[in-house]
Amino acid sequence: MKIILGILLISILFSPAAFAQVKFGDPAQQKLSIKISDNGDVHVTHMVENSAKTQQVEFLSRDFTDFTIIDAKGEEPQYAEAGGENPGIVLFPTKKNVTIEHDIKGMVKQRSGMWTWDYRYESDTSFYLPEQVSLFYANGNLIQIGNQKGIQCHGCQIFLEYELEPTIITKQVQWEGKSFDVKIITLADIPD
Repeated sequence: MKIILGILLISILFSPAAFAQVKFGDPAQQKLSIKISDNGDVHVTHMVENSAKTQQVEFLSRDFTDFTIIDAKGEEPQYAEAGGENPGIVLFPTKKNVTIEHDIKGMVKQRSGMWTWDYRYESDTSFYLPEQVSLFYANGNLIQIGNQKGIQCHGCQIFLEYELEPTIITKQVQWEGKSFDVKIITLADIPD
């Protein structure tokens, strides 16, 4: 009988379920602010609402640096590190809002001339693109920033694409006997 219990205990310890990530607390009530630099690095700010419950704050990557956490009075709240597939922290109940900041190097990748990021996170997120970006694609839709400093994503699932400086090709087009210059923003070659 002892052998059977021993084998059962060992099989439980080495089963995949034994290594599952355990979460403590509710998902954090928060908003994110993400500032993207020219080289694809990001500065992430989690603005977490105060709560009488324990909250789980997941980070975007395990490769973060320059971590800081303060409450509205500039003091460090009680928290614990949370590991696993999606690292973060467990924030214990607090009467004040909490700000968590960290940096992630190379989060936005350059592919075929475009900077891209397939971003998924359940909280509302504000993105601040590099200053020279005036046009970008959100889930394949072209968007012009104009005078805005950034964009907001509610939810948030977005495939973000942009060029730091758009590639503009000028072609002459003949129409009704007149010649016009047409400017095209593209990374593709346009035949004459």
